[in-house]
Amino acid sequence: MKLQRTIATTTTPKMVTTVRTVQGKVFHVNAPSSVILTLADGTNKQYKVPKGQKFTIGGEEKTVFDLKKGMNITATVITQVPETVVAEQRKVTGSAPPPPPTPPMEGALLVEDAPAPKQVAAAAPAAPAPTAAAPEPAPTKLPKTASPLPLVGLLGLLCLPVGLGLRGLRRLA
Repeated sequence: MKLQRTIATTTTPKMVTTVRTVQGKVFHVNAPSSVILTLADGTNKQYKVPKGQKFTIGGEEKTVFDLKKGMNITATVITQVPETVVAEQRKVTGSAPPPPPTPPMEGALLVEDAPAPKQVAAAAPAAPAPTAAAPEPAPTKLPKTASPLPLVGLLGLLCLPVGLGLRGLRRLA
């Protein structure tokens, strides 16, 4: 009897997009590229402003150049996070549930900087992944790498003109 098993593992990079609405007060504007908002919890967060984006403030449309410190704005924030999906080829029947609905756009559109990419496993790997070694703890005492010899040489160099100056004063007296 002869058996053969083939497993195909694929790694696919993809962008995960999250859409949410934020309200905040303008802390700083770096027109035309970014704005820093103070959010309701008191934290400051920087957002990129897409080219040509309009803000509705007090019923008037304004550009990023018209924003001033202290203005209250509502904006829709898009966060894109790169992920790597690892999948194994297997036969599966069924269907996935539909994705959650996207919240309605409210106010201006802003783009949030993405955090570092992370890896997501779509299926359990065939063998357990090796674990990373624990980081080495920082030394409690720094090693001695210098000596006082250069300082002694500098003091000697400074004493030389003082000695010559005193010799000259003694000859004058």
